[in-house]
Amino acid sequence: MKPTRILLAGALCALVLTGCVSTTAPPDATESAAPVPTITITPDPTARTADSPLEPIDAYALCKAQTIGFYPGDPGLVTFADFAGSFVAAREDGAYFVYVEASDGNRDPDLVDVGASNCIVGDTIGAPEWTLFGSMVRVSEAELEGMVNMPGEAG
Repeated sequence: MKPTRILLAGALCALVLTGCVSTTAPPDATESAAPVPTITITPDPTARTADSPLEPIDAYALCKAQTIGFYPGDPGLVTFADFAGSFVAAREDGAYFVYVEASDGNRDPDLVDVGASNCIVGDTIGAPEWTLFGSMVRVSEAELEGMVNMPGEAG
C-alpha cells in the first residue's frame, strides 16, 4: 500500500503543479506593452501677460482689491457682489467703469447693504491706470448708465 500512496501523492503533486507551469504562447500571439502617451506642451495662444489689455473681469477684480480699504473695520466682514451681479462697462476712452455692490458687516444692520465700490480703470493687467476709485451709496442701473463716461479724478 505504501507504493500506491506514494504514486497517488506524486500524481496529485503533478496535477497541482501543472497549473503553475508556464506555457509558451501560440505562434500567432504577441506580447506588447501598452503604448505610452506622448505629451506635447504647446503655448496657449490666448495666454495673457502683464502687457495684455484689461478685460471686464480684470477691471472688476482690480476694483474690489483697490477699494476694500474704503470699508473700515474687519475686511472679512465685507462681501462684494459677484461679477455677473456687478456693472462693468467699456468707456469711450477705452477704460472700464466698474460698479460693485458691497455688503459691509462692520456697519449698523440698517446700513450693511447701502454701499458700493466704483472705479474707472484701464490700460494693462500689469500696469492699470486708475482714473477714479472709491465707495459710494448704491444707485439704480439707470443712474449707472449716465455715470459710465463721466470724468473722474484719481482716488
